[in-house]
Amino acid sequence: MSKSRKKAVFVAIIIAIVFFVYLGIVPETSLAERAMVIGLGIDFEGENIKLSAQIVYPQSTRQGESGQTDSFAVVVGEGENVTTALEKISQKTGLKVSLSQCNLLILGESTFNKDIEDEIICLAQSYSLPSLAAIAACENSAEELFNTTPVLSKTSSLQIQQALNVSIEDSDIMMASVRDFVRGITSKSAVATVAFVKAVKTDSGSASGDDTYVYEYEESVIFSKGRSFILDSDGTEAVNYVKYSLKKGGVNVHLPSGSFAVKFNDKKSKEKVLIENGVATYNVDVEIKAYISEVSGVDGNLMISEIPEEEVEKIADEAAKIAKQRIIDTFEKCKNNGFDVYGLYDKFYSLAYSKWKDVPINGDYLNKIKVNASVKINVRNK
Repeated sequence: MSKSRKKAVFVAIIIAIVFFVYLGIVPETSLAERAMVIGLGIDFEGENIKLSAQIVYPQSTRQGESGQTDSFAVVVGEGENVTTALEKISQKTGLKVSLSQCNLLILGESTFNKDIEDEIICLAQSYSLPSLAAIAACENSAEELFNTTPVLSKTSSLQIQQALNVSIEDSDIMMASVRDFVRGITSKSAVATVAFVKAVKTDSGSASGDDTYVYEYEESVIFSKGRSFILDSDGTEAVNYVKYSLKKGGVNVHLPSGSFAVKFNDKKSKEKVLIENGVATYNVDVEIKAYISEVSGVDGNLMISEIPEEEVEKIADEAAKIAKQRIIDTFEKCKNNGFDVYGLYDKFYSLAYSKWKDVPINGDYLNKIKVNASVKINVRNK
């Protein structure tokens, strides 16, 4: 081995020794020095941002703030931006705040008319808030929501997530992640739709005598550049029909012969845009597979499997009419309030670029769009 090569190897060994000695002297922040956030809420107090962090303490003996259990606490920090708010939380806990395990972000009502996308992007890019963390909105404040006592688990954020997962599975609401929110709000249509959670007090109390709560999702909130609009349950399902991979959900059908609960279990959709004579048309074809789960008001003791085929066809037709009307009514309602609920600007920009590229984003483009919906539901009664 040449002298120059020996020298290079020797230098490399010295550098490696120094590197490992440095790691031993200056280790990364250990788990015992971190406040692990499992749920984070955003509110506004005047012009200041208020962050409510549901924290897992590394030591159950550490003193927390309100909402503390044996090893969890809700700690609040307020500042002119998320950075100063997180610093306040770190000062209160004496720990480095970690968002890497945070799977839930809640937006309080005070955020509904604020531009918050930059703060959410900052949380994701600078503080490792997972891009796939679920995001939802709530009535009143996120701080109040996190400080409710859940009936089934130790921490409100965990039960809020469980309730969200159940509602998503049943297609009562759509799933939105931090990534979905940022993509939606920064798109040309500038809309992001998230689930709306409400805390509902139960009849039973906790061991400490506090009221206990369950969490329900039926509605959703559309955010768009400092504005918001609350969609009712019908509108929320309509967004599911058009934008998401609906697997469940359903409608109630009322006919002279009785009332029938029609449950969906699969969906396919196709969309097409057309621009002619200055009129832009969005066509969506939805095909849904469904089954009858409940009947009431039917004469005699007729079982679901005994419903005549011609009656099943009537049920399917009526269910399709309801779903179609929801799609159109939701578009019109949101259009009248200035919200592009289905993200149609992006659809026309992508599918009809040459004819749509010069349409102003901030213009009155929604009034130039007509929505046509075709819904077919195949219902089985066995």
